[in-house]
Amino acid sequence: MTSKRFLTTLQDSYRKQLLYRSKQRGLLEVDVILGSWAYDNIPKLDKNALLKYEKILNQDTTDIFDVIIGSKSIPQELDKDLIKSIQEYSHTIDFSTLKKKLPN
Repeated sequence: MTSKRFLTTLQDSYRKQLLYRSKQRGLLEVDVILGSWAYDNIPKLDKNALLKYEKILNQDTTDIFDVIIGSKSIPQELDKDLIKSIQEYSHTIDFSTLKKKLPN
């Protein structure tokens, strides 16, 4: 029983790390897209999908952005279904409301 609780704690910690990395990319658009996608989806991902998502996070931020907006094709080593999920999610974000929240 203790080992199962330990594994759950490790997986929760891993999820929190991925969420933090998703929100702290250094490019506002990517922070918003990945951060909000991660907040909504990381709790639902299994261990295998979390590892695939981490591969996405290991990419350069501008490369991630280019893939999300479709100006670059999805690299072969990345999970196409996860990328497509992020791309679809990005179309639901209203960036105009974000501009109002930013300081002048």
